[in-house]
Amino acid sequence: MNLFPLLSFFASACLASCDTDPLLVVCHKERMQQVPEGWAMGTCVSPSGDRLGYGSRYLIRNGDPWMPVMGEYHFSRYDSTHWLRELRKIKAGGVDVVATYVFWNHHEEKEGEWDWSGSRDLRRFVEAAQEAGLLVILRIGPWGHGEVRYGGLPDWVMEGEWQVRSADAAYLEKVAAWYGAIARQAGGLLWKDGGPVIGVQLDNEYPGPASHLLKLKELAVSAGFDTPFYTRTGWPGLQDSMPFGEMLPLFGAYAEGFWNHSLEPMPGNYREGFHFSQVRTSSDIGSDQFESPVSEDELDARRYPFLTCELGGGMMNSYHRRVLIEESDVLATTLVKFGSGGNLLGYYMYHGGWNPEGRYSNLQESLMTRYPNDMPVKNYDFQAPVGAAGTLRPHYHALRQVHLFIRDFGQWVARLDTFLPDIRPAGLDDTDTLRWSVRSNGHGGLLFFNNYERLNELGSHEVRFRVDGLDSGSLEFPREAVHIRNGDYGFWPFRMELAPGFEVEWITAQPLCRVQDPRGDWYVFFRPTEGVPVELAMPDTQDLKLIPLRAELPASSEHGRIVFGNLEPGRDVVFTLENEESGIRCHLVLLTRKDADRLWKGPFDGLERVMLANAGIVFRDDCVELRPVVSGPAELLLIPMLERSVLADGVPLELERRGGWSRVGIPLDDGDFSVQEIEVEWIQDAGEPREIPIGPFKSKVAMAPVDHDFDLAAKWRIPLPDEVRSNADGEWVLDLEYVGDVLRIGANGELWIDDFYNGRRVEVPLRELATSHGCSLESIGSLELSILPLRPDAPVYLHPSVSARLSRKEPSLELRSVVLKMSRPVTLSVGD
Repeated sequence: MNLFPLLSFFASACLASCDTDPLLVVCHKERMQQVPEGWAMGTCVSPSGDRLGYGSRYLIRNGDPWMPVMGEYHFSRYDSTHWLRELRKIKAGGVDVVATYVFWNHHEEKEGEWDWSGSRDLRRFVEAAQEAGLLVILRIGPWGHGEVRYGGLPDWVMEGEWQVRSADAAYLEKVAAWYGAIARQAGGLLWKDGGPVIGVQLDNEYPGPASHLLKLKELAVSAGFDTPFYTRTGWPGLQDSMPFGEMLPLFGAYAEGFWNHSLEPMPGNYREGFHFSQVRTSSDIGSDQFESPVSEDELDARRYPFLTCELGGGMMNSYHRRVLIEESDVLATTLVKFGSGGNLLGYYMYHGGWNPEGRYSNLQESLMTRYPNDMPVKNYDFQAPVGAAGTLRPHYHALRQVHLFIRDFGQWVARLDTFLPDIRPAGLDDTDTLRWSVRSNGHGGLLFFNNYERLNELGSHEVRFRVDGLDSGSLEFPREAVHIRNGDYGFWPFRMELAPGFEVEWITAQPLCRVQDPRGDWYVFFRPTEGVPVELAMPDTQDLKLIPLRAELPASSEHGRIVFGNLEPGRDVVFTLENEESGIRCHLVLLTRKDADRLWKGPFDGLERVMLANAGIVFRDDCVELRPVVSGPAELLLIPMLERSVLADGVPLELERRGGWSRVGIPLDDGDFSVQEIEVEWIQDAGEPREIPIGPFKSKVAMAPVDHDFDLAAKWRIPLPDEVRSNADGEWVLDLEYVGDVLRIGANGELWIDDFYNGRRVEVPLRELATSHGCSLESIGSLELSILPLRPDAPVYLHPSVSARLSRKEPSLELRSVVLKMSRPVTLSVGD
């Protein structure tokens, strides 16, 4: 290494050795991928020769490890005219596969009356997913749950003279017809046909004999579902063993659930989701349907890769249990499963929606249909990364950073085994022992830590780490102990190849993604861990020239490496490494957390580019579509830099250079983004709060109000301004802040959306809901709003921070604000 830039560093301050004893984990050489005999999957090769496969540790694509990201989005719970737009948001979030339930009662409420039209058009949805660049997994049931009436089984199936979810031949005959109907919709769109459908899930959360799932698979294959993957949920435990290789088991974890009967915070074993573990199964998912007090894997679990389908992207609210989800709840549980060996991150839900109209009944789960929970009639927002209104929430941006890293480094990560330290928490009540893990191949890897647990205070730690058993002996880092506070989580690389030929010893910052410019140079992006100084160690070799950009940085040299401390984040390159033989350079960029949340990656003007934008982004047809989220001008910065001019909706923009970035300023006016508070018209005060009945079933939980209860609700009229009718291209979202028990909004006497109060604002997608009710937004003059008061003694669970703000003596009811937001997408393209 050329040391001339370092001479001034040694004159500054050398890093002192740290006396802190490091925390220890012992690794070993990477295990080989095994492909056990006995796999019974379908056709894995597409007409283009693209091949999918599987082994004991990871999925395979064209012979290489494949680590996709999957997100759930229910096509029949969204307006079909906006599917493609929303699927592109999912794709831009770093998701590769969209999973969707196909609910039987959304398509055949009455036997023989099929409905595959509009928002029930499965074929059109799959085609839209393919256009957006997404693969598809269909969860075909017949029982799907999904908080749908009877788990998606039509009333006529529930009332038939057969036993559902059993080997009853009469029931299976109906299932075969159902599978055949789905297969006809998906015909020609399977992987083997060149389509995006790579797999099907059979039933859901099935607790019976394996033979029933095998029979369902037989029916699905007979119907035409010849797919690379057949899957099932890995919970609950089956009554007997599933023959190896018939179905891939997929797992999940939620920070907290709506389905528990308790009104206390964090009941059951949800805290398991915040501990690194070799156990894949969660005992808390679906615990309202079956009791499984212990999380325990099936005996052959390690013969399959660790794949997930239900990492909690958010959480719905039942009437009796209203869980308010925070960004850290989602991120911490995701990173724990990632750091525990997860090689497919799959979220439920990734995009919210609402229940469609039923012809003969409402279509939501309820106590009156003998389910353990009352759910909203319409709302299925799920507090998801992408809300029902299409809003990109904070955890969408935070998760995108993880997904982009996986997209760029997944082939390497998938091969990394998981190792847990010798000293781990003694149990779920141990808040003083740091939770951490290492994924390694015996040379390098990733170090994960999680010092966050929902609704719990964890001790802080002054720590260094030691990884033993590597091919070159032990590695201790960082050079100085770092302070990991309550609430911190993340992962750091060690001996990771940033780009071909460029390896870092370690860096106490989270890697984000990388991109290559036309010259062949690489840019690698990182974000710091809040409160932790960024320390970088590089090997001191003769092959690389180190070109630090800030001469005042302190450094020390020992054990064949050079260590730099206290790196400051920003948009400029911090270090450049140059391969003196090839002349190729690798630039390190350490972004602030704010800029990391604004980081996107996608194609533009013929190249993959990293972008920073204070707006939402989707990629389509080599264009960038910006969706403003704030008033004032938008800004887009790009690496690699652009060589041609940029047009915004065909209008030329000024292109300038900012360091290594190209910068484009995009002027916006009120026609592109606006926020206005709406003056509502009071209609009536609320009457006395209703007496809240308790369900008649064993759950013994509070029951939601029914239609006639809203006769005594507080009511308002919400007028829609003329701009709604004059700006047909705008996306209109009504944003309400209120306090109460239950909120309902509708128009023309029809219910559009409802909400069980949990402290979160309610976002209502106006155009989408109008279209789903068969009318145009321009034809709606006003909306009707009703809110029931919340009794101080209501037997419902609320987040402690929310319940603390409510009166303990008087009913709570307040409409605090009604805001109308409008955004219009701006399309950026390149000129000549």
